[in-house]
Amino acid sequence: MYLSGQVNQGSPLFSSVDFQTLVRKGLILEGAPTVYGISFYDELLANDSGAATVIKEQKAKTKDDFHRWYYETFPGTDGFTWKGKTFARTRSLRKGPEECKQIFTKIIAKGEFTAEQIIQATAMDVLTRKNASIEARENKLKYINNSATYLRQLCFEPYVELLSSSPTKDNEEPQRSDVVDI
Repeated sequence: MYLSGQVNQGSPLFSSVDFQTLVRKGLILEGAPTVYGISFYDELLANDSGAATVIKEQKAKTKDDFHRWYYETFPGTDGFTWKGKTFARTRSLRKGPEECKQIFTKIIAKGEFTAEQIIQATAMDVLTRKNASIEARENKLKYINNSATYLRQLCFEPYVELLSSSPTKDNEEPQRSDVVDI
């Protein structure tokens, strides 16, 4: 089906399946197979009749993950109370759940980021802004983009990198280079 990440339209698979159908079903995106497309193809190669079930399960999980990100992790407004300090609401941050769902699904389908990475990175971003607001005595959450722009511009990406390069794994203390054990 694909060679070096690109879709091979000369594949025997395309003799029976329309290319546009694969795009519409989310198996191909921008000329390359999506995470769903790769899973579907692997199931087809294994001659397993559960290929469609795998795709439905993955899409249902993405839907649940989007709900967690949009309604539970991403703030609805820029107003909040944190550590006893209240910051007034000035604007709504959530914009167009259907548009956000499409963008979120597209990001997951490309395979660069997992839903869990996006959720954790967004939570870290919001927490960082809340703590910075306490220190600066100014609402730093008001500088966060609305939900659609946040996803479209991959504003969570630096936090994904921070989470993946975190030196503390499994509650281990980071090694300090300025301390000498005797």
